[in-house]
Amino acid sequence: MGKIAWHDSENIDQIFKPFVEGRPEYPVVCPDCGAKRAHIYINRYEDTNRGGAWAWCSNCHSYGHYSYLVPVWWHNHSCVDQSKLCAANPDELAQYETTLDDLVNEGLMRYCMSDDICRYCIRKEYENPKIGKCPECGNETLLCSLDGACMALKCSNCGFDVIGASFFPPCMNDDLDYTITVSNVEKVKKIKVSKVFELNVMDLLKILDEKGMVQTTVKHYEAVQIIKRLTELEVEYNISPDITKKYPDLMDCKYL
Repeated sequence: MGKIAWHDSENIDQIFKPFVEGRPEYPVVCPDCGAKRAHIYINRYEDTNRGGAWAWCSNCHSYGHYSYLVPVWWHNHSCVDQSKLCAANPDELAQYETTLDDLVNEGLMRYCMSDDICRYCIRKEYENPKIGKCPECGNETLLCSLDGACMALKCSNCGFDVIGASFFPPCMNDDLDYTITVSNVEKVKKIKVSKVFELNVMDLLKILDEKGMVQTTVKHYEAVQIIKRLTELEVEYNISPDITKKYPDLMDCKYL
């Protein structure tokens, strides 16, 4: 591959959004040129959860390089020569972009769309601050702590001090639609169930009479609230996809 004249982009970091949301869609549409030829790669530093991340478009040659908190499930690809990685350009990565797209998509399918994603929750991982290797001085004096969606890195040896945002657990980046269905409602519970589905009781009765079930499709957070209320009422329900298998710790999560 010949030398490419890469140029910095203020927008190319947008292509990390599918990665953060757990959607295996790479390559994705470039925010600069509109071509579906934008790629990402993360290189985990040895013995740490930090790494470097690249975003680039093989059509318009926009690129960006960032410091990144690497997911616990991520592994570097053996085809990449780490000695040739360069923050100034993604030349080493661009020659393997199809292979790297497959790596990213496979990881997202396995760890972000599979059962028990709660085990990869960043808030669990950083429930207590961690000590790591400082990227500036190389000493094991880097304190890593998470406060909400912000990660703070501070080295007691050299004074390195960085705060980064947007470190959300997988469930908070979940943009799937969840359909909740209730078929059997005891007479004494119909008023309360109608409130759960934000219906008046007469509309609920009509829907149950005509369709034999009441149904709603909502996003992740609202789905959790509805399930909790139905559980309290001891009303049987079905939810698809099964959010309780995907996030088994969700109902009792202390972080939500």
